[in-house]
Amino acid sequence: MASVAAFVGLMGLLAAAMLLVLWLARTLRAARHGEAHLAELVDAVPDQGLLLLDPAGCVRHCNAAARRLHGYGDRQIEGQHYDLLFTPEERRGRVAENELEAAARDGPFTARGWRMHRDGRRIMMETRLAALREPSGQLGGFSVVETDLSERLEQEQALAEARATLAGVQKLVALGRLSEGIAHEFNNVVHVIKTAVALLQRRGSADEQACGFLHMIKRNADRAAGLSQHLLALARRQPLKPVATDVNDVVATVVALLRQTLSENITVEEQLDEALSWVLVDRSELEAALLHVAANARDAMPQGGSLSFHTAEVLQPAALEAGRPARHSVVISIRDSVRLPATCDGAPLGRAQADESSLELVRGLLERSHGQLQVERGGEGSTVSVYLPARTG
Repeated sequence: MASVAAFVGLMGLLAAAMLLVLWLARTLRAARHGEAHLAELVDAVPDQGLLLLDPAGCVRHCNAAARRLHGYGDRQIEGQHYDLLFTPEERRGRVAENELEAAARDGPFTARGWRMHRDGRRIMMETRLAALREPSGQLGGFSVVETDLSERLEQEQALAEARATLAGVQKLVALGRLSEGIAHEFNNVVHVIKTAVALLQRRGSADEQACGFLHMIKRNADRAAGLSQHLLALARRQPLKPVATDVNDVVATVVALLRQTLSENITVEEQLDEALSWVLVDRSELEAALLHVAANARDAMPQGGSLSFHTAEVLQPAALEAGRPARHSVVISIRDSVRLPATCDGAPLGRAQADESSLELVRGLLERSHGQLQVERGGEGSTVSVYLPARTG
């Protein structure tokens, strides 16, 4: 009887063990099924990167969006520490570890910062980090939700550029209106001067020096009248009057005018290529453009300096014309001696922001004549080059 009782007891223990094994198997299958189901849910989110981390911060699972955002394939992130996705300087500063500790200590929080693509590119991300707790309260891991802000930043930048462009256009419109008013008043003053000179010349004078002065006043009054008419044409967008023009003659005229009007502490030089082709351009428009560039340089040299004009005929690079083929052009280069300060990283500052909107006026003048403007800035001076299509025959 004792042996029978022992046998029955042994069978009971075996049955209990089998039940325990079956229960553990069902529990394991359920856990695996639950984990697989959770992974399916995580992968179903298309636009945001989702990562599940273990308590040590290693990636247990990440969805396809996270792999795409960071440039990794299947199973290439899993098992790696979360700081794999951070920039080198953030890894050195243990930013990932600090964020995990803060989430475990203080609860969920949102951060914005640079994250890394596998190819080395940096991506601006908004990250939502939360600690996951087991029913007992023990830390079970972390969840990370990543949102790529690159497109939003591009839109914000495009909006800022559009606003800046609009502000520039509004300034140019205001400048055009102001130019028209000033040109009217200036034209009235010049008309009085020309009338007075004409009356004095009719009376005649035996003083040759006085006659010379009157002739000089008349010549400059005529030139001033031409410039005022150009300002009126620009403000009203009147049609151009292009004619075959010798660029060297235009430059010589502008240089002569500048030598008469600029202060003595600014020297003006010219170096002209005598073998230039002619160009088809409104002469007054070209003179106004060159004078405008010279005025910018003068304003940047209150302590004095130098201004040099050079002409040449070149094969204009195609890149300068935004996709147009290369062509022969006559170029007028205006170089000043403005010394530009530098930022802490060596990039030049100076007039780049100060006169860029002003040079847009010159660009507009040249575009009406199928010309181009190129600006090169350096520590020892800046060069503004005006390109015009060369004509032959």
